[in-house]
Amino acid sequence: MDYFYELAKQIYASQRYLHDLLIAGDVTIVTIARNHFDEQPLDPVTAKQVKNTEIINKMLALLANYYNVQKYELPHYEHTSCFDCLTTADKFKKEPFSCRYSKYYDIDGHCLNPKLPGSGAVYREFRRLAQPFCTLHNEHTYCEMPGVRKVSLAVKYTKATREEPLYKETSDHGSLVPNVFVLNLAQNNIHDIVHPRYQSNSQGHLGHAGCSVDQRTRLNSVILATAVAPISVDCTDPFYSQFNVTCLNFVRGQTLNEDCQLRHAGILNQNTIVDDLDQVYVRTTSHGREFLNADNGDHLFTEHGLPVVGDERSTQHLGLYSILYFYSKLHNLIAEDLRRKCHKLEGYEVFQKARALNIALHQRYFYDEVVAAFIGSDAVKEHQLSSEFDTFDEFQEAEILSEYACAAGRAAHNFVPDEMKLFDRHGKEESTRKYRETFSFDRDNEKLVRQVGFSTVLQPWKVDGYSDEVGNYLFYDSHLCYGTDLLSLDLQRGRDCCLKPYVHYLKLFFDKCVRDWDDLREFMCEKNIRVLQQHYKSVQDVDLMAGGEMEDRHGTSLYGKTFTKIVGEQRRRLKNGNSKWWTRIYSKKQQEELKNPTLADLVGLVFGYDKVPKNALFSLSKENPLVSCRAKRLSDVFDVKLFCDFEKL
Repeated sequence: MDYFYELAKQIYASQRYLHDLLIAGDVTIVTIARNHFDEQPLDPVTAKQVKNTEIINKMLALLANYYNVQKYELPHYEHTSCFDCLTTADKFKKEPFSCRYSKYYDIDGHCLNPKLPGSGAVYREFRRLAQPFCTLHNEHTYCEMPGVRKVSLAVKYTKATREEPLYKETSDHGSLVPNVFVLNLAQNNIHDIVHPRYQSNSQGHLGHAGCSVDQRTRLNSVILATAVAPISVDCTDPFYSQFNVTCLNFVRGQTLNEDCQLRHAGILNQNTIVDDLDQVYVRTTSHGREFLNADNGDHLFTEHGLPVVGDERSTQHLGLYSILYFYSKLHNLIAEDLRRKCHKLEGYEVFQKARALNIALHQRYFYDEVVAAFIGSDAVKEHQLSSEFDTFDEFQEAEILSEYACAAGRAAHNFVPDEMKLFDRHGKEESTRKYRETFSFDRDNEKLVRQVGFSTVLQPWKVDGYSDEVGNYLFYDSHLCYGTDLLSLDLQRGRDCCLKPYVHYLKLFFDKCVRDWDDLREFMCEKNIRVLQQHYKSVQDVDLMAGGEMEDRHGTSLYGKTFTKIVGEQRRRLKNGNSKWWTRIYSKKQQEELKNPTLADLVGLVFGYDKVPKNALFSLSKENPLVSCRAKRLSDVFDVKLFCDFEKL
């Protein structure tokens, strides 16, 4: 066994000249280098040594039996990461690059922590809280699971007919309902930190890989088998049966689900794993375009007055595009004041200072206010997430949990509205469009994007369960008159990520041993238990996504106990593992200045409206009316002069 351990270390060491290594069968070796990478790739001799993935996978299986998989993360050489079989601290001490540490975020997430320089960087794999569990395409009977579309319909119906109101007096803000702007902020943030790398077929195509274009038939191609796991739709489906749809497309994140038995790591993440507005300051831009104006430090805008787009996910729908506009425009407002008040700054210095301040404002709003709107103030205090807690842990790796990326983080889809309302500047509704229609829009209409941003602040998110707009019409195709089902995709993603069943996490988090269905009464009502029982053969089979969605609300959280715990734990790891967190790089006086502008101040300034709701986290109501903006310009609420001398470049 020592031989295999030494072999693993040698393979790891042989990659010292690469940031990433992708081995595709035994044909091609592809290298993905950092922007400033100037070393040579692997020499042919070394390449041949690491080429045979079958030998490597057998070796990893042996290592998995020898080392405690619960404690140590094994390397996954088919994808990337260069992870050693050692402890986290030792693992990152051996990273094949050195850091020049500063208070500014590296564009690809490296050098986040002096002790763990690779923590938070791009091309890391999702981490697991539990050992992987196989649920897709396994021949053993214990892995047989109910179809995700049937489970999706059951969960959606149950949530739509809930007896308990989602908002009640025990919540932190009484009957105030969060707005769609907050929902879009949350989705933007998840895209910021999570960008799974999905599998492609042998021709490199994603897209309609498992079903025919009209989704009416399933493709039976050996070539496609490793890249997709199509979702079956029953011929009696209450919606899709009218269109003879029997198949929903789903692209895997792992080549074969059975791989989950070999390693403790998860799907590969392509984004930086830190709250650094990666959707705005994207690491790579499409079509070779850059987002930086090197002359003055601005974020680049198009001739139509809209920000240059790097990650196409930031324009999936109008709401997300308005969030990209919000932070890009805010960057330029900050940069303008920096040029005016901080003399002799070069364009790149202005850009970096404005970027750092923009990220700081984002971290403050998101962790002090937005996270609390989802999981409640009690959970925020339990995990010490707000800015009043300085909880940096130099040995805490900033990492994405599979349980968050593939389940709990997706629970916010429950709040997507049926439609988008457009309001005038006086709060009067002008028009309405179906949510499905927001995925197709005029991408050169700056006025529309600003109006959408303002309108989402006024509109409440959905409070009575999943909308049909994401249940049947996601990625709507007007030629087909239907789309796909988001909750079905979420359930399937949990299985693709090899998440353990729901009851395992009840034991892990709450020391609750579940032996039969009645043991779930502590977490959900009798009605919800019976619904799950109708679809799963055993309580031991319930998907984490399904169980978490069926739980009763926990305290002031909008989620049940399990998802509240996972979201809190995910946010704790990101905050505690980030030495560049805004409260750690700015002085007390600078922090007070960063606390001065409210979200409502910035919404009015960025979108160009003179009245906004008193609290920009919640929708327009008698308790939260439109009030006049207190700021006509950024300097009315935020003085950048205090930051002129912030770390020299």
